[in-house]
Amino acid sequence: MSSAVFACWQPLERLPAHLRLQQSAKRWLRADLRTEFAAHPNRTRQLTWRLGPWLIDLSKHLWDEAVVAQLLELACGCALPAGTAALFGGERVNFTEDRPALHMACRGGAQLPAGDANRFHEAETSFARLVARYRSNQWLGATGQPLTAIVNLGIGGSDVGPRLVAEAFRVLDLPMQGTLRFVANLDPRDFRLATADLNPATTLFVVTSKSFSTAETLSNSMLARHWLAQGLGLTSDDPRLSAHFLAVTSRPEKAAAFGYSPEQTLWLPEWVGGRYSLWSTVGFPLAAAYGWEAFAQLRAGARAVDDHFRTAPLAENIPVLLGLLGVWLSTYLELPQMAVLPYAEGLRLLPAWLQQLEMESNGKRIRRDGSPAPYATGASVWGMIGTLGQHAFHQWFYQGTRRIPLEFIAFAPTPPEEASALTRQQQQAAWALAANAIAQAEALLVGRSREAAHTQLLAQGSDAALAEQLAPHLEIPGNVPSTFLLADRNDPQTLGMLLALYEHATFVRGWLWGINPFDQYGVELGKQMAQRLAAPGTSEHDPSTVQLLARLGLPPSA
Repeated sequence: MSSAVFACWQPLERLPAHLRLQQSAKRWLRADLRTEFAAHPNRTRQLTWRLGPWLIDLSKHLWDEAVVAQLLELACGCALPAGTAALFGGERVNFTEDRPALHMACRGGAQLPAGDANRFHEAETSFARLVARYRSNQWLGATGQPLTAIVNLGIGGSDVGPRLVAEAFRVLDLPMQGTLRFVANLDPRDFRLATADLNPATTLFVVTSKSFSTAETLSNSMLARHWLAQGLGLTSDDPRLSAHFLAVTSRPEKAAAFGYSPEQTLWLPEWVGGRYSLWSTVGFPLAAAYGWEAFAQLRAGARAVDDHFRTAPLAENIPVLLGLLGVWLSTYLELPQMAVLPYAEGLRLLPAWLQQLEMESNGKRIRRDGSPAPYATGASVWGMIGTLGQHAFHQWFYQGTRRIPLEFIAFAPTPPEEASALTRQQQQAAWALAANAIAQAEALLVGRSREAAHTQLLAQGSDAALAEQLAPHLEIPGNVPSTFLLADRNDPQTLGMLLALYEHATFVRGWLWGINPFDQYGVELGKQMAQRLAAPGTSEHDPSTVQLLARLGLPPSA
């Protein structure tokens, strides 16, 4: 583990800014945002920033410029600028695995490690060549027919990121070539449903596993081999089946041991973490289905945020500000949750992607010096596409007993002069969708007093006694804090910016908390236990586990 990278870092609790922030938190936990807006007419301007097409409104949070200044002081005390320089400089910021975290290099946002530059460029050349081969119908299967359907076999970062972007691209009506499906679940029904209407003769399976030892992915790859063999009338060990497989991995030698040819194996660098791997060769299904240009635009948007994060002053640095807001909410205000509410059909999977990014990255308690963090770290993240969430759980936001910060994401409708292909109704619907998000944020902020509820009931025809009885049930406390991210366009580059903003904000929080946002040792224990359970009688189990195993019976033979 490299200690030089972290020599300037100081634990939060030793910094003067930490004590000031604790005092500020006591005040803001009692504050009323409606009063703050009334008392400070410039509040919205002071707490709103722009980055390209994105407007980032943080004025509805329980803070002000003084708190932001204290958080910036905290960031400097924790040597965040040095940490950012180390990240982009290829230092071993992933200190538990003793490696860099350079996913930005895949999109041109950071320098490649000198020792891997040639290999990376060779992989990019193969990446582009295989994309062109698929899109030109030159990738032929065992029967000589072009492969026109892609099924991505992966899990975690090898699935959620590409699946999110594929959904976003689909909703943007980008031209798509062939068919694109995803299989992640170990449950074979997932595979069966994804392939039910596909032709084995024209299907390509992309097996994405960094270690090439992920149990779920390898199990699904065997299902794919048997499915192909049965559909094509071949044996499952027939070498002709290899035409239907592409491996994406950091361990090409393991892929070769499974029968994958070097020509159909794409290298994934060790310094690219799984949940940050979308930008690498893991993005093959996206580039193949939607074209290299769309994938390049996605990368370009993320690269623009890389440049901003690396060079902008802290007080104007959007990922820094978003990261500091997360520290303020979780550590100082002790709000343990964040609800993510995208008002865009294409971002249906954003809450799941962000859930993995934040909770797998910052859901930790041990700091780089081996000490447990004496404060709350990563929040739990959940959510749903906005208009559906309004009819599922927004009631809890309005009148529940717990306060939870919200994050709204929306897109302004396409300007009329740029929307010749859109009907007037479609434009009106797009405007109404974004306005719905804005209305939700406002309603949760301002709420409704009991007096206002009483007046409303009387105006609706209730008699005085009924109005008195029902008014408490219509009262809404308000004062719910929220972030609002509003973009004036919706395209691959804008999406790339959004995802990179979240990635870098996650790093900022991890750096300040002193934890490693690039490993995930915790999830390994469950995998190890599953392997032990597959060999009954080899170890002791607790009584509950013994009961459940007895009910399950012996594992079927392979």
